[in-house]
This record gives sequence, structure tokens and C-alpha cells, in this order.
Amino acid sequence: MTTARCRGAVSATLEVAAGNMAALALYRAAGFTTRGRRRGYYRDGGDALIQWAALTGPGEPGSEDSRSGFG
Repeated sequence: MTTARCRGAVSATLEVAAGNMAALALYRAAGFTTRGRRRGYYRDGGDALIQWAALTGPGEPGSEDSRSGFG
């Protein structure tokens, strides 16, 4: 994520299996939050949780709290 930030990215997203508690804990520790769900995303019918993380600091241009409608 450091490389992405250095190249100008302001956010990151990923999908993770809803039941993958180890991955969810890892992503939470990295600053990701759950923003949605993709029902039936996996072949076995399992759901995926959509994770997002801001790559900018609070108040910086591009950060979620600097945009209206977020935060």
C-alpha cells in the first residue's frame, strides 16, 4: 500500500470471504473497513465482503473525511 500511496492512490479495495476471520482481522489491522457485501460471489455460493481503506491521512486531499458525504 505504500507504493500505491506514493504513486498517488487515495484508497484501496478488496474482496474477502465473509467467513475468513483471519483475513478480516489482518485487513482490519491494516486499516480496512467493510463497506458492502457481494452475495454469492464465490463458486460455492459464499458471500464476499467488500473492504476499503483510505491511503491518505485524515484531512488530506482525497481522504474520506475531506469529501462531503463521508466520515
